[in-house]
Amino acid sequence: MDRQRRNVIAWIGKGLAALGGAAGLLLVGRFVRPYPIRDRARELDLGPTSELPQGSVRHLAEPDVYVIHAAGGIYAVSGRCTHLGCSVQHRPEGFDCPCHGARFDLEGRPISGPATRPLRWLRLDRVAARLVLLLDRTVPTGTMASRPEKRT
Repeated sequence: MDRQRRNVIAWIGKGLAALGGAAGLLLVGRFVRPYPIRDRARELDLGPTSELPQGSVRHLAEPDVYVIHAAGGIYAVSGRCTHLGCSVQHRPEGFDCPCHGARFDLEGRPISGPATRPLRWLRLDRVAARLVLLLDRTVPTGTMASRPEKRT
């Protein structure tokens, strides 16, 4: 009986060692495998800059982004609350989150409520008198649309 117990324990130990080795190989393989690099970010052509007069706000429902032409320039702000990801609503004084009451100013900085981080700003380029929104690229708060030197 003692020999049988040892065989079972040895069998379990070998099985656990094999599982640990397989898990280790999977982790190493994850870091050794080449990471795909995207050539370009997802882009959305918003049309001519003339279609967005100063003082206007355009809401793009599908990517949930607000494009705003303020006195300082044109910028794009995510329409997703940084608290839990609810869709914010634009108001003349800023943005309100209907889910938990977070409020943001016109530049997406939190004013009140549970959200502590500002709304994400997205990269907006002027290309040949047109606005191009780069959906995968964030920029620091306060970055207005610019003419790109080189697309990255």
